This record gives sequence, structure tokens and C-alpha cells, in this order.
Amino acid sequence: EFQQRGSPHIHALFWVKDAPQYEKASNDTIVQFVDKYVTCKNDQSEEMKELVNLQTHRHAKTCRKNGKKICRFNFPLPPMPRSIILEPLRESHFVEDKLNEIKTNWNNIKSILDEMKHGENTTFDTFLEKLELTEDQYIEAIRYSLKRPTLLLKRSPLEIRINNYNTNLLKAWRANMDLQFVLDPYACAVYILSYITKGQRGMSKLLETASK
Repeated sequence: EFQQRGSPHIHALFWVKDAPQYEKASNDTIVQFVDKYVTCKNDQSEEMKELVNLQTHRHAKTCRKNGKKICRFNFPLPPMPRSIILEPLRESHFVEDKLNEIKTNWNNIKSILDEMKHGENTTFDTFLEKLELTEDQYIEAIRYSLKRPTLLLKRSPLEIRINNYNTNLLKAWRANMDLQFVLDPYACAVYILSYITKGQRGMSKLLETASK
């Protein structure tokens, strides 16, 4: 997904020969592939500083449609010590007290991330100490928040608001992008179709209003 300031989103699929497929290749193979092409690095070199700034998410009205208080783009994103594919937690596998503990941990993570307005220049281990959680407890809480298998990039506490990007594409496009490896082809198709038909839905609402 690409967007230049003031312009509509542009959606594109990039096909890389011999790319691994989720559930056919190992998760480690997929992660190694993604790390080769996608990053969220807070690169402050002279060449990249301005471009990375374009990748930094700043909350706007569109983040909280329909009165919701939570950013619908899920920013700030959780720091991760390494890129990893996580599956949603199976709540039925836990007793109620344990599930409540996991939920409390997730709410605490979100609260602290929201307090970190622009991220913090610290390590992942220090971030865990602040949360008073082990890495296993942290991963467990992140899984609790997921609705579908999700690939999370290696991300430092300083990079919680940086969109995924490819360095070469960002240098060429020079505008915001959000690159994601497709884990679910069906969900990807539905997502793209929803954008293709968005204009038609909008016109239908406009005509309905006019007729009333």
C-alpha cells in the first residue's frame, strides 16, 4: 500500500520469484525472506532520515473512525526482539484466572505504548523490565490481541510508529508505504476488493441521501 501526501492510496502486489508460502514453508524461512526485503528501521542517515520521517505514523481523524478511541491502524506497534510469525491465542486452552492475567498484561502493554508518544531510544530488554514481564509473558499477551496469524517485524521501542518499508522502493517512491507479507491470500483479496468497490459504496450512499 502506497500513498503520496494528499493523494489516494495505491495498492500493489509485488511478486518475488521463489517466495515462501505460509503453512507450506517453515515460519523461519518466511521470516528470513521478509527480513531480506522489509524493515521498519529508524534509519537516521543523511540519505534516509527524511524518507523515514514520511513513514512515521501520526494519529489523525481517520485513525479513529466512528468515535473509536483505538487507532484502527494499530499504532503504536509492539516492539519485538526479532521478526516472528504469531498465531492468535486459543483462549479455550487457559483457565479463567490465567486468561485474565494475560488480558491485564496486554492492557498494560497498550497503555505504556500509548504513553511513549514518539517511542523511546531504549532496548527491548529495558522495555520488558518497564513492563515487569518476561519475554514469554509478553509474546503471550501479543498473541491474545491477534485475530489472525500475523507477521511482526523486529522493532525497537524507538520504532513503534514506523510503517513497514523496503529501502529501495522508499528511495524511488519518496512517500509513505506499508509493506506486508501475505499470509492469507483470501484476506488479501477481500482487502483489495473492498478498496475497488469503495467508490461505488460511497456513490450509493450519496444517491440514497439525495433521494431522501
